[in-house]
Order: sequence, then C-alpha cells, then structure tokens
Amino acid sequence: MPLLMLIAGASFACNNPVHRDGQSIHCNDGTAVMSLVGIEAPAIAAGCRHTANCDVDPGTAARDHLAELTRGQTVICTHENDARGGRRLHQQGVRCSANGVDLSCAMIRDGAATQTVAGLGCPAIAVTTREQEALATGARSFIALPKLWRWVPLYLMIVNLFTYLSFAEDKRRAKFRIKRISETHLLILVAFGGGIGAIIGQSRLNHLRDERPFTIYLAILIGLQIGLLAGFVGFGLL
Repeated sequence: MPLLMLIAGASFACNNPVHRDGQSIHCNDGTAVMSLVGIEAPAIAAGCRHTANCDVDPGTAARDHLAELTRGQTVICTHENDARGGRRLHQQGVRCSANGVDLSCAMIRDGAATQTVAGLGCPAIAVTTREQEALATGARSFIALPKLWRWVPLYLMIVNLFTYLSFAEDKRRAKFRIKRISETHLLILVAFGGGIGAIIGQSRLNHLRDERPFTIYLAILIGLQIGLLAGFVGFGLL
C-alpha cells in the first residue's frame, strides 16, 4: 500500500459509473460526484461540454478514455485520506480500480492525466502503452512493405546527398572557371528524386538560384514529383 494513502472506509462497488471529466466518477446510485485521488486531467473546453464532436479537445479525450476504462467493468472504490494530516485529499476523493486496474495509475500511464501527489504507488513505466503501440504499428507497417519499397528511404538519402555534392562541385568549378557540370545532368539528378538536395544546394551555396531556364525546369520537376506523391497518398498506395 502506498505510504501516502490510508483507508478511511470500506470499499464499495460503483455501478455503471459516468464521468463528467477525466478525473471524476459518478456512481449510478445517487452518490455525489467523486474525484479520483492523485491525478489531474485537462479541463473540457467550454464548447465541448454538451457535444460529442470534440475529438481534438484534450479534456474530452481524457473523459472518454476514463469512460473506456470503466465501461463494462466491475469498479471498486475506496475513500482515501492524506497520511500526512489525516485529511481528505479531495472532497469526496476516491481510489478506484476497474477489473483490478487502478484508474488513477491507468490514466497517468496512458498520458490522459498527470500525477499531482507522490506516493500513489503506480508502477514505473519506461515507455507508455501508447508509445509501444505506435512503435509496434510503425514496425509492422515497415515490415509489411514490399522489399523494394524498404530501400526507398536509403535511395532518396543517397541521391539527394549526391545532388547536393554535385551543386557544390559545380559551384567550385564556377569559382575557378573550369569545365562546369552541365545543367542537364543536375536536372536528371532532380528527376530521379534529388529535389531536396537541389533546393538545399541552391540555398546554402547560393548557386543557380537565378539561372533561367534552369530554375523553371527545376520548379516543374519538383512540382510534378509533389503531385505524383500526393496522388499515391490519395489513392492509398503509400
């Protein structure tokens, strides 16, 4: 048992609870709204209190997450006292668990609420569940790609680095007035995916920024590639 908390009364079942925010619980037995001890969730935005169309509001998301933790579960609550002074942490403050999972700790673990007191006794978690799921999803997505597509990031890094170095070499040759790298060769590199390297080369090296028609051809090639990428994303091919 955490040193901070001492039991002030017997545990009781909280049937069919509802939640007005991400840190409160209201049992379906006429009891008052009670606060979960040791946590603080974001406040629900004023315009979201009476509507369900507030998916991006952190307060609404916290409330919905707490509701998901308790939905269909057996919720057992206990009133808690502050061991340092023998007083309630909150008015009608409770420590609750749903199917054996401490709700305060679960809200902290999932990033839906912050811990406000020490000594809750929640297990230390190096990586949150959401981060683990995100990493796992990203790994599965990468593994699911055809082997050829897995090489695309490396290919793009190489071609853009080579394009930037080509701009740098052409800049050096222009400075010493020796045979230049043809603009056609530079545009071919851009056509094969070196647009980012070309833009960085133009900006950092101050090279070929005002050369016509080179800049026009460069803009056309990059625009076509952006349009092609948008098309792949739009049709779900990427």
